[in-house]
Amino acid sequence: MPERLTESVVEQVALAWLESLGYAVLFGPVTAPVEPGVYEFEVSGLKVVQSWLKYRMKRGGGRKSSPLDDIRPEHWTGDFTTELLELLWVLEATLGEYPAQARLLSAVTKGGCFRADELPEVPGYMRKPPSGRAASLALDG
Repeated sequence: MPERLTESVVEQVALAWLESLGYAVLFGPVTAPVEPGVYEFEVSGLKVVQSWLKYRMKRGGGRKSSPLDDIRPEHWTGDFTTELLELLWVLEATLGEYPAQARLLSAVTKGGCFRADELPEVPGYMRKPPSGRAASLALDG
């Protein structure tokens, strides 16, 4: 037991206790019961929540592409907390839709398909590549 019971000591003990109860301790001010599926959610191999947190920490994370990447936050802000909660809510809602998406995909793939001869003929003008300004806009992005 430490000689002085400081706020920092109390915070560390409280965070350890919450973590032992199954809460995810993401950052001191942000302690919440985050589902493992939300915390581990990936898009093309990128762990969304973990990446979001790394980019907002004092030491940073991820690849550096310019000197601007060295500009780091000095402290955790209320806006960070709001953004993180919104991110977690979006991921929870996304995961919540997975069962319905799986049922829909199954129904679509089990259903009948159109044969090419059942589709309407594509007009000739639609088979030509775009020209002029429309073509350059399409190529640029």
